[in-house]
This record gives sequence, structure tokens and C-alpha cells, in this order.
Amino acid sequence: MIRKEVRHGGAATTAPRASWRSAHIRNRLNRGGGNEMKNRIALLLLLLIVPFFFTACPRRPVFTLYNNTGTDLAVLVAGRRIEWQAGKAFRISHEAGSSVRWSDLEIGYDPERQVKADVLVVESGETVRRYRLALPPLPAEYRDTQPGVWRRFLQLQPDGRLYAVKVGATFPVDSLSPQPAGMPLEPIVPERPEIPRRS
Repeated sequence: MIRKEVRHGGAATTAPRASWRSAHIRNRLNRGGGNEMKNRIALLLLLLIVPFFFTACPRRPVFTLYNNTGTDLAVLVAGRRIEWQAGKAFRISHEAGSSVRWSDLEIGYDPERQVKADVLVVESGETVRRYRLALPPLPAEYRDTQPGVWRRFLQLQPDGRLYAVKVGATFPVDSLSPQPAGMPLEPIVPERPEIPRRS
């Protein structure tokens, strides 16, 4: 057996080379195991933090509304008149490129839920209808919720009511029954077309 000389405080001793190599290998394995444990802990923390980050970010609503009345309409927002043609959809969101932004809508009050509600004003000839866009809690098939945004889809019918549309459905939707509880949205009593500006 090959032996290696090892000095301890000036005194020379000998130790088997095989034992020295074994100790060296154990030290390397121990160091590698520590790094592996740190990597696992870091991965675990990352998996915990990422979902929290997405759930902590406020989700902004995006509504898509389709005109299935067979009549050209207009949406009145912030002193503007936006054409809403029959068979066309428009979107309400916070994005600058949207047809209508939430900040353009007037603010109303929903007495049933006792909450503030954005009000959509729709003009058809001499008739003006207002809709409180405070939707009730909808079943999962009507909700498209993603990180940072939640989407809802509505279809305005000839009876003047806004119906909920399931996620993935193609406008126009022929069969809208049965509707979820609290739907469709009924218009508020028709009023004059003057729109109170958001304060």
C-alpha cells in the first residue's frame, strides 16, 4: 500500500493514501449536497412568491359588448357619441386603445348591491337607456380571469336587456337561456341623453 507522509506540528507521520482520497471525496460530496439543498430552497421560494405576485396585482375589468338588436345604436360617453352598429362589438377597458374607457363612463349607484356602478348610456333614436355594469357573481363558464385582467362578455338583445355570454362563444349567440342569477341586466328607466360628467 502506498503511504503518504503527513506532518502534525513538526512530527512526521504516515497515512494511507486511500484514506486521504476518501476524505477528499466525502468533502466534495458534502459541499455539493449543500448547494443542492440551497437550490431546492430557492426553487421552493420562487414557486411560492410567483403565484403571490400575480394574485396580489389588481385585475382590471375588460367588457366586450355585442349589438344583436338589429339596429344601429350609439354609446354616449364623456360628451362623445360613438357609433355602435348592428352586428358589431365594442370593448370597455382601461387601455388607451379601447373603444370606451372605464374613466369615460358616468358613475351611478346600484341600490340592490349598495355599491357604486359604472353606467353605460346607449342611444337608439330618441330613446336613451342606461345600464349599471355591476355584474353579479357569475359561474365559471362566464368568467375569463387571467393575471392582471378579468373579462366578461355581454350581448344586447332586441328586448333591450344585456345578456351574459359564456367564454369562448362566438357572437351572435342564439341561445342565451338559462341566464345566471341576476342576469340579464335590465336598463334603468329611460332618461334624457344629457350625461353627468365623472367628478
